[in-house]
Amino acid sequence: MSQAALAEKITVVQSLIAKIETGDRRLDIIEMIDYTQALEVDPHEVIDLIINQKSKNCIKI
Repeated sequence: MSQAALAEKITVVQSLIAKIETGDRRLDIIEMIDYTQALEVDPHEVIDLIINQKSKNCIKI
């Protein structure tokens, strides 16, 4: 899905989508749910991916 199509689907401007993709802006939990619903993705799966990625980057002492 293009940035423009996603932006239209969740009623935000395309530049916001670009900032999120580049990491210049983060989503709050409510926005994340809107995005996952628009993309037809389970928000739980996204959270699990984030947690797993963060745990791989952590140094365990």
